Amino acid sequence: MRLGRRKLLFGLMALSGCGGQLFTAATDDPGPPFALPGPSRLRIAIFELESLRFPFHAGVIIHSPEERILYDPGGYWHHPQARRIRDVTHGMTPALEEQYLARSSMQGMPGRWKLHLFETEVPDEVAREAVAVARRREVVPPGFCVPGTVSVLRRLPGFEDLPMTLLPGVLLAALRTRNDLQYSLRQIG
Repeated sequence: MRLGRRKLLFGLMALSGCGGQLFTAATDDPGPPFALPGPSRLRIAIFELESLRFPFHAGVIIHSPEERILYDPGGYWHHPQARRIRDVTHGMTPALEEQYLARSSMQGMPGRWKLHLFETEVPDEVAREAVAVARRREVVPPGFCVPGTVSVLRRLPGFEDLPMTLLPGVLLAALRTRNDLQYSLRQIG
């Protein structure tokens, strides 16, 4: 019976973590870009339900010289101050970025969450390519956040060897083995 409950919870978590918008217009205007001075970087976020030790959602925040975006494939995080087109959220200010990382949309759900955050500075050209690749991606269906995230990362130098997987835990384990990423763990809730 316990295995049945875990599968049910897995399904619910996958849908709640990766329950994105399936269709949005491809011609929507992203609005004015938001960028800050500083190095280009990638911030790969993996969210985990602590009580089950179950990673359930992944996304990546891209800081390029011209703009800061969130690629949240299959996700549903949105904010009225930002503009979501397909799986890309434009106009990510530092405050909005922290709201995403704090999983503000999940605060009403029971239990505690963990955020596994991997960060690395990248050359400006790599950040620009990450933005371009994320924008070109089609909408990812719910439950496919990890393949969406990995498909963008694998197009970038240094990330080509990431495993193509459906499971956030596999991506988490692969990122934890790397010594070129800064890792931090946050408790949420």
